[in-house]
Amino acid sequence: MSKKVMIKWKTNDKWNDCKQSVNRKDIKPFDVASEKGQRVKILFNRRWSDGEVCEAWSSSEKKIP
Repeated sequence: MSKKVMIKWKTNDKWNDCKQSVNRKDIKPFDVASEKGQRVKILFNRRWSDGEVCEAWSSSEKKIP
């Protein structure tokens, strides 16, 4: 199961600055740590769109049993 991350869309349409929770695997780069406000690409409907991370995450997060 993939962890969900809150992002903010940075597009030229009505979704600009809207927040949404997306799977980490749909964010490029997904395998490195990201900081709040970092620009990323988000996979939506087989297209990569611009976005911004709303919450920081680390690729080395420990899994709790």
